[in-house]
Amino acid sequence: MRAVEGERGHHRVLAQGVLEGCRHCGTYDFGDSLWEMVVIEIVDDVIVSVVQDTSGEGWWAQSWRVLEE
Repeated sequence: MRAVEGERGHHRVLAQGVLEGCRHCGTYDFGDSLWEMVVIEIVDDVIVSVVQDTSGEGWWAQSWRVLEE
């Protein structure tokens, strides 16, 4: 996954990311579906979840959003 830079110290943040394929075969598999844009939930600077981005918004203007200070 490509890194997204933000600011430390926020309680809860969402960030977007892009999954990168296997460097050997170029694919990745997460169960029954293949997807590449993800939303990463970070709580107190720790990644707590990574889920498929189904928002339909495309890339956000800023690649991360503070949900709770």
